[in-house]
Amino acid sequence: MNIPSNIGFENHEDDIERISNFFDDLYKTHKDIKLHLFDSLGTLAVIQLEKNQVWVNSSRNSLETDFNFNCEVATTNALTKVDRKNTLILNDWIWNLFWNSKNLSIPLCPEDGHFKINYWPKPFDLENKKIIFQLTACFIQGGKISTIASQLNIPIHLVRRFIGANITINNVEKINIWDKHYTPPTQKVQDEDVGFIKDFFSSLRKKLHL
Repeated sequence: MNIPSNIGFENHEDDIERISNFFDDLYKTHKDIKLHLFDSLGTLAVIQLEKNQVWVNSSRNSLETDFNFNCEVATTNALTKVDRKNTLILNDWIWNLFWNSKNLSIPLCPEDGHFKINYWPKPFDLENKKIIFQLTACFIQGGKISTIASQLNIPIHLVRRFIGANITINNVEKINIWDKHYTPPTQKVQDEDVGFIKDFFSSLRKKLHL
């Protein structure tokens, strides 16, 4: 279902701007300090950007957050609320946190535009893993949000959710309309690929006498 982009967001424009500014600033000025991330349910994690690591609050039942997402310099008290025996990769964790928090990731992304990602995210979401990899394969080459949504036949809000999650890990850059973009394979190329695979397995069966 193609959910209009303004549902649930219009009363939280200030929160979205604050969260966007946080990620703009995070990779510039907070590299060498530990930060305590929290929301309306309390502690999410303590992160250390310089080492790309995160210690999470293991008492949280699900990996998602809300419009009260915020941060502060981590205190000794904050460190007692996270599991420091289990260190996770920060970029992977943040990406999945905001992928799961679609009320935040969608409005963090413009309604349309041309973007390119620099590396493949690592999704924990097994249900949507295929579409995430399809989106990654497109945007690693560069693409327009509305065009990719049309080519993959998926709702545009799902593409914005993907780009929004990548914005939080500094894995997105805007590109120009004339830059290289993803081009879907033609039917001829697809038919040739299928024929090659069939010939390969036919040859393999003959060699193995199957």
